[in-house]
Amino acid sequence: MAWKNNKRSPKNTSKKSSAKGRSLGKTIFTLVASLSFFSSLLLGIMIPLGCISSSWTVKPLHVAELRTATTYNASLQIGYFGGCLTVSKQDGGPSISHNNTASASQTHCLLNLHDKDIEDLTTELHEDLDLTPQTHDFLTAYLNETLPLSRHFQRNVFRYQPPVASVILLTISGAMLFFGATNTSAKRSYKIVLLIAILLSGFAIALVSAVAFGSQMALNALTGGDENMKERWLWGDLSVHRAERLQSVQWALFGLVILFYIAIGGMYTQTTGKGRGDEEKGLHGAVGSTGSGAKANIVIM
Repeated sequence: MAWKNNKRSPKNTSKKSSAKGRSLGKTIFTLVASLSFFSSLLLGIMIPLGCISSSWTVKPLHVAELRTATTYNASLQIGYFGGCLTVSKQDGGPSISHNNTASASQTHCLLNLHDKDIEDLTTELHEDLDLTPQTHDFLTAYLNETLPLSRHFQRNVFRYQPPVASVILLTISGAMLFFGATNTSAKRSYKIVLLIAILLSGFAIALVSAVAFGSQMALNALTGGDENMKERWLWGDLSVHRAERLQSVQWALFGLVILFYIAIGGMYTQTTGKGRGDEEKGLHGAVGSTGSGAKANIVIM
């Protein structure tokens, strides 16, 4: 008579619990990595596209702002590529438009301030605005003063290449690491690709941090102090103002990028751990089958 042992081995129970833990861990790491990756890409794309339109999502993302308040209030918000001109009426001052019932403030943005000469930019920035001749002359003088300074900021202080390159490196390294974390292999080519992805990740982190730190240091220099200094008078009635919202977005991007690479590392460890567990399970199964076969031969004999 044969007795069947229904008791589970503590060793087998431990293996099943470990497998469930790895599966849950991989799911969590995958979710965190996916959310942080796509959020990083979104912020990384928005940063260099700030001030290319008057939309509330990108207009506030300027690197610096030049303001004056004399006959009218005027400000030029400068992005990595574009810029936005805003003119508004002073309290009790003259109207800015032919239609006195029109809005007391008008804004116009350009996609790119890099290529065209100052005269063309001056014309394009306020040609679509409904302005009185007095307001037109005021803005022409204001732009002739501020556009050369904004061009200096874009070309020599807040260069667009680092934020654009960081998004490209993040995209490439992220795609490679996602593939590596979900498809493990012992082949040499896989290890080479993984090594390249890690190197690109290091460059991406360095660029994102350099953009955030560099922007903060540049703004500190422009405002003549630390991050507590919000503005600085340049000359006459012209002042430069700190881009607080863009700085917040840049630091948020830095945090998300770090979180993404940590999560993708967790995905990789969970995947390789599962692979080792499967190999051990297969090895034990093969040993068990061999042992059962030997016992059967003994019984038959």
